[in-house]
Amino acid sequence: MLRVHNLQGYLACAAQLVAGLAGIEEEFPLSPAATGDIYGAGDVPEVPSTLHEATAIFR
Repeated sequence: MLRVHNLQGYLACAAQLVAGLAGIEEEFPLSPAATGDIYGAGDVPEVPSTLHEATAIFR
């Protein structure tokens, strides 16, 4: 299982840049800004912590 802390730093940075550029080019809608106590809020979606969880979202 691939975890985020196992990624090479340059690879993770490149992936974030490519994802950001794709979002700009495809004009993906932004989520509303999160304000207040994010850790205590129950309506903020969690980021997948494993590659398996992340790819399952797209299936």
